[in-house]
Amino acid sequence: MRASLRGDAPSFERLSAKYVKRQGDAVAEQHAVEELLRGEPLRHISAHEHLSPETAQRLIHWLFEGAK
Repeated sequence: MRASLRGDAPSFERLSAKYVKRQGDAVAEQHAVEELLRGEPLRHISAHEHLSPETAQRLIHWLFEGAK
């Protein structure tokens, strides 16, 4: 098992388990994209603010679809 750079950061699996419950909810998905671009939901992570809107949308959509 690899050591995490942010010991408290959830895995993609854990994030997806949270988001997949709202699969198909376009409003919730867009809200998650906006949070990601602001550096949320994992507290402030400045690297997220540098994602393009398209990359953020693809990442969040992947999580909403079960991260598979």
